[in-house]
Amino acid sequence: MNYAKLFIQTRREAPAGLDLPGQQMLVRGGYIQPLPGGECALLPLGQRSLSRLEARLAREFAALGGMEVDFPPGSGGAAPVLEMARGQLRSHRQLPALLFRRGWEAAAAPTRGGGLFGAHSSRVMETFLFESDPVRLERTSAEVAGAVLGLLAELGLHLPGGEDLPGAGIQAGQAWLYPHEAGGETLLQCEECGYSAAPSAVRFHRPIAAAEAPAPLRKVATPGCKTIASLAQFLGIPESRTAKAVFLTADEKRLVFAVVRGDRDVNEAALRRLLGTDRLRPAGEDEIRAAGAAPGYASPVGLRGVSVIVDAEIPASPNLVAGANEEGYHLLNVNYGRDYTAAQVAEIALARPGDSCPECGAALGQARGVQLVSAVRYAESALAGAAFVDETGKTRPPLLERYRLDLTRAFACLAEACSDAKGLRLPPAAAPFAIHLVVLDAKSPAVQEATRQVLAALEAEGIEPLVDDRPDSPGVKFNDADLIGLPARVTVSDRALQQGGVELKRRAEEGRQIVAPGQLIKALGQAPEPA
Repeated sequence: MNYAKLFIQTRREAPAGLDLPGQQMLVRGGYIQPLPGGECALLPLGQRSLSRLEARLAREFAALGGMEVDFPPGSGGAAPVLEMARGQLRSHRQLPALLFRRGWEAAAAPTRGGGLFGAHSSRVMETFLFESDPVRLERTSAEVAGAVLGLLAELGLHLPGGEDLPGAGIQAGQAWLYPHEAGGETLLQCEECGYSAAPSAVRFHRPIAAAEAPAPLRKVATPGCKTIASLAQFLGIPESRTAKAVFLTADEKRLVFAVVRGDRDVNEAALRRLLGTDRLRPAGEDEIRAAGAAPGYASPVGLRGVSVIVDAEIPASPNLVAGANEEGYHLLNVNYGRDYTAAQVAEIALARPGDSCPECGAALGQARGVQLVSAVRYAESALAGAAFVDETGKTRPPLLERYRLDLTRAFACLAEACSDAKGLRLPPAAAPFAIHLVVLDAKSPAVQEATRQVLAALEAEGIEPLVDDRPDSPGVKFNDADLIGLPARVTVSDRALQQGGVELKRRAEEGRQIVAPGQLIKALGQAPEPA
């Protein structure tokens, strides 16, 4: 690509309204063009960068047996793929089926800071994995996730918390956040050891409650105490001595009663993972009363026909105050195991600032993060009408897992992580071109011949450079090269030729070296992947 024909103009100053240095460099370097209303257009350099990331993932998905599909943006998450499954899936021989798509969708969560962070739309890549065998699903899921998280790690965008989950980190209802002040979501992190994750994925040490002998169960009147705060104030106790009861409906048919300590909230993402569903909503008053409980005064004690799930902290918390399933009354000294049991005991409480880091025990602090990857494993009820005939001749629904990579936000984060006072410093996987070829003294026969040799060597390796042979000064060309931030700059000039070759400078390094044109590819190292 010849620089003079490139549809960009570099800028010495960033436009008003861009506070983040990486977003300023994307505008100044000609990668994006701000539009009215906070949106951004991708200029040729930005489009090429995102296309290279998409192509890289598409090749990896294809190597795993993936097949590309497409459907209109904003058409309802997995709904189009489910329609495809209903129309096309018939036999177990078609499974596993890994489908993937790329396109524009609404951004996952609001961010701040302008540039690509402020855009309401994002370029995304989504994968949909249909399987018949749960063991194979975990294995293939780990491979697909490895491709996504591996690429981000190669870019230097390590997503905290992902490595702590089964396989490569894909679970239902999970999101991975990249720590950055522009993020629209909360991140908990440890300043001591660096552990961090979204609250829905944070592991934390539960404090050990003081030992107490179980006291007798006793019902007391608590008029008007429908909230934990009002109950604790009425009884003169801390909220941590109460049990919070949350009724939820899963898949529109299962009533779930989640119990956490009163000073905590239920981690609905953890519940979705535990129940294997993405369809979870607060239960209505009629549903709660039908189960024999009283809204605002619900208790697991004496309930029947309801799936009770308690947080791991509850069995170790003696003599809590819980509802009595009777309007205006609560129970004192409720003890798990003696007064009630649960279908499951699991970590379903939402982490919060001040909880203990699972790695080192220090207090977790609060930060902000940008959601880059999300995943969900769909419940059987969500697959109505999608079915296949298995090896035994039985018709049953497939297993389905979907996850989404926000490429626009990933590139925005990359610009912040890979920039300095001179411009961008893009890694090879995200750079629109691998080489910025600067030609000085363009009328010199020696420079012309060396340029031909360099271009021939690069072409032989499938590398397309950005060639700057404009009649501008060396300073202008070098400044633009630093601003655009391609991984390597190769300068062909009479001065370099007199020193024995062409000048090679890597954007991320200060040093320069003179390389013979015939040795350039070897000096560059492994040839970059084709765009």
